[in-house]
Amino acid sequence: MRFMKRFNLWIVVMFLVVSPLCQSPINVFAEVLGEQTNIFKIHKNEKEQAVVTLPQVVSGQEVTIKANTVIDVVTLEQEQTIINLTSDEDNHSISFIYQGTVPFQLFFDANQVKEQEIIIEQNQETVAYQLELDESFTEASTTEATSSETEVIDQTSSQTSSTVETTESSETESSLESPNSIKEDSDSSSESSTTTEQARKAETRSGDLMSEIAADRDAGWKLQLDKQTTLSTTLLSGSQLSYGFATEEDLFLTNIFLTNENGQRIDYRNESNSSNGRGIRFYSFEKAGDYSAIEKVALTAVSVKDNQIRGYGEFTLDHNLIYSYKVVVRVTLSSNPVTGDIQKKFEMKRVDKPLLGDPQPMNVGFSEIVDTKLNGRDSGEVTYIGNGRGLSIENAPYQLMFKVGEATNDGANPDKWGAAKGTYLDLSIGIHWWYRYAEPGDFFKSRSIIGGEVHGLEENNGQPGEIVDHYSDAAIAMMWNKQKVKPQETRTMAYTIHLDEIDKPKISLQSDIPASLLEGKDIEKVIGTVEAARSSTVDMLYAIDDEPYTKFEEIGNKNPGEKQEWSLDKIDLSVYKTGKHTLTFLAQDSNGNLSEKITRTFRIVSKDTKYVFDSTVTNTNGLLSKVHPGDRLHYEIYLENRGKNIYFQWKNEFSKYLTLDETSVHIENKRDPKPNVQIKENTMIYDGAMALNEVITFSFDAIVKEESLGVKLASIVNKASFYEKGSSTKPLVKSEISLANEGTVTNFPKPYLEGQLLTKEIKEEEELIFEGKIGNTALAKETDSGTWKQVQYVFPEEEGLDLEEIQVLDKNNQPLPDSEVECGIVSETDGQQVKQNYRRMAIARFKKDILPQEAYQIRVKATAAKDSSKLDKPIIVHTSAFGTDKTEESVEVEQEIQLPKIQPKEMLTIVDVTEGLDFGEWMLKREKQKRYAEDLGIKIQDTRSGNNSWSLQISSQVKNESGDVLPLFFEEGNQKQSLEDGIVITNKGMKDLTFGEKSEQKIYAELSPNMTKGHYQGTISWNLMDVP
Repeated sequence: MRFMKRFNLWIVVMFLVVSPLCQSPINVFAEVLGEQTNIFKIHKNEKEQAVVTLPQVVSGQEVTIKANTVIDVVTLEQEQTIINLTSDEDNHSISFIYQGTVPFQLFFDANQVKEQEIIIEQNQETVAYQLELDESFTEASTTEATSSETEVIDQTSSQTSSTVETTESSETESSLESPNSIKEDSDSSSESSTTTEQARKAETRSGDLMSEIAADRDAGWKLQLDKQTTLSTTLLSGSQLSYGFATEEDLFLTNIFLTNENGQRIDYRNESNSSNGRGIRFYSFEKAGDYSAIEKVALTAVSVKDNQIRGYGEFTLDHNLIYSYKVVVRVTLSSNPVTGDIQKKFEMKRVDKPLLGDPQPMNVGFSEIVDTKLNGRDSGEVTYIGNGRGLSIENAPYQLMFKVGEATNDGANPDKWGAAKGTYLDLSIGIHWWYRYAEPGDFFKSRSIIGGEVHGLEENNGQPGEIVDHYSDAAIAMMWNKQKVKPQETRTMAYTIHLDEIDKPKISLQSDIPASLLEGKDIEKVIGTVEAARSSTVDMLYAIDDEPYTKFEEIGNKNPGEKQEWSLDKIDLSVYKTGKHTLTFLAQDSNGNLSEKITRTFRIVSKDTKYVFDSTVTNTNGLLSKVHPGDRLHYEIYLENRGKNIYFQWKNEFSKYLTLDETSVHIENKRDPKPNVQIKENTMIYDGAMALNEVITFSFDAIVKEESLGVKLASIVNKASFYEKGSSTKPLVKSEISLANEGTVTNFPKPYLEGQLLTKEIKEEEELIFEGKIGNTALAKETDSGTWKQVQYVFPEEEGLDLEEIQVLDKNNQPLPDSEVECGIVSETDGQQVKQNYRRMAIARFKKDILPQEAYQIRVKATAAKDSSKLDKPIIVHTSAFGTDKTEESVEVEQEIQLPKIQPKEMLTIVDVTEGLDFGEWMLKREKQKRYAEDLGIKIQDTRSGNNSWSLQISSQVKNESGDVLPLFFEEGNQKQSLEDGIVITNKGMKDLTFGEKSEQKIYAELSPNMTKGHYQGTISWNLMDVP
């Protein structure tokens, strides 16, 4: 018995045969539409629009229609088959030329339409028709039925491909001119399509909204038929920046993304466009701390003007039980032609009409949250741009900036702005807890115990490049304070987004900064160069120690990419005390990009100082106030000779709680290129020579020992002494430095994640297993300070995966009991329960602490989703675990897992085929005529293993109304076969077949002189089998 897979797809073939005796072609559509009636029904379509079909409107002629109520001119402007459309001031009369082939449809304002008489003027004739409202204006159920039927069109196509994969023999017929066949198939998928349609918000336009759209149209804005239209601009980096709107369901969800020179798309926010976790969320508030999400503001129209794209919508804000505010909103994205930055502007126009004055003033604030995911990475360090300009995130080689202080925003910048985690776990209800998405209250907090005004990062005076924090899921928020808006007034708000490849200015320092200066002296005449490739200007900044940066020069970047000189005449040091100081230089271009810092150390000394000798220590693993066993300490010791030429001995004694890393010892002495350092137990000794005004530096690393646990930081001291050679009893100068004045060495959790997929190759719909380990490598001591507490492990479901199970196993490979860990697959969804909007993740919540030296196995099972092999990007899973230490300091760890390319499931199927074919109109001649199927093609996907063949059977039957047959032929080489009898093509592997005149295999229609004129239509049947 042979196993056979079959796939049939029917395609309409339409053309017109014209007799040579006829003066003009016979248009079948004109004949069908020729029947007239004096009464027509107005009905509501699936978009809640009032529409009437008027077959009397003839294609290609100028038509004028006059009505008694407002015509929806905005909708008509989006119809590509309507040209030269004009209207009167009240939109009661329109003139246009219709170029369509199907009956013309006229749209009315659904809120104002009524039964009426309309007048149609065309071809020098004037005819009046009566319009009546059908039952859809009184029965709500009609809308649901229509929505369900409309949605089935999309369901049918997916059902066809499903049939191919799951049945041994199937035959599916569809026709472009057969709406009945669509309705017959609707029963099988009506349930899912109705659910999808109910999740959609009906699109209606108020008169206020239409007035705003009409005003923009008069100002040169052009409405777009496709609401997902995007504009783009080419950046100096060579990348293309695109911007537009992401979905018709939410006006505030804008799309901004890069396409680099390799064609790769780089997004800056999470890709969710639905549910509570959507990538951009907009809020309103009348009281600080009491925020309400503004959800599902439908994108009712999109228009374009030059480099700007604008979306329109409207919503209602409930003030109290009695009164609500109605708002028409315009969201505009525009690109800066110089910088390529994108301005996002909101215009909120209040359109409610109070009866008497304004008894309920609208005094509302707004906030927008952006859940960032720059180039696929949720986590990252958020830094200040500086000078109150906003925040920046990098994921090399890309940079994202939220600019909130731009002068180009004309005073509409946010009043407050901040950064926080984008998601939080709500642990209040056990394993069924949700991921809680960040709200404005996570970014803006009150400084007063009793509440009141809230603040973000705007008042911190963050310095350029200063790190705000590292977030496992970074999000940025903007807030505009409450502001009173009167009826018919408009409030404008804006901020700017910079998304591009990182382009740091380059600076150099050409002057030597003195290592030491006498009290009362200044640093003078400092020069250097700066180079910036893309900006118009560059600000030169300097700072001493931890003080704010001072701008000392603005460089005009007339020739981008070339070096420009900068200079600083004097740095006043009169306010600084004797001792060591750090001088930092920094360049920031006009786009906000920062150069690398150049730092120099100098010392202010008194005139009696003969030897400048000091020490510094840093903890390369963190803060000196929080030292843990295993931390690496870096020491630097500075010696400057201001006394006399001298032979000397340097002796250094480090703490018994430290272990010297001998490979790290370094001495910088220009008189001794190969210094010899003697190391004995905890002491280092070096003999050398130095002249007057020379400088020598010593540096080394030391590791904190395990036995240091509990030792006071003040008692871990490094002692450095400087002797004149031959006199080792009394040092000329010495320096002692401890780690900190207070605190002890504490144990600290040292978490780690590791693991990999057990499956090296993955195919669609096959199971994959991830096995990893979560543990704590902190030292196992009697103290509990090294425990990792309140640990949560998260394995998110990325696109292309379907998560099934998560387990935590002990060292014996046995699942941990529920009393120690809760495991499950959790999801977050919006109120509509639409399956496509789920965001799912595997989570393990530890109820026990993970003690030092403990580890557990993590096992996650998933299935590679159907069609995951078609994903443009590799699947990368960003796993993470987070918790706290004993003092509730955050302890987080991340691991990135890249899956191998998912292979398609073994199958033989037709993945694409031409949907329709029109041979056009023919004039009969004395000889036979051929017309090739130039646009006909079929794509076959064969992912079966081995070298198997397949067969494709093609047949066709095309007739006119009288039953006369038009022959179609298949031609290959000198062979010619009729498609009416059917032909078979045998081949193997993936194939993309075409059948035009220049193809090896051709299909054509043949017209003979004795054929009957008329309208011919029929089908081409494709039958794919996995047998030769």
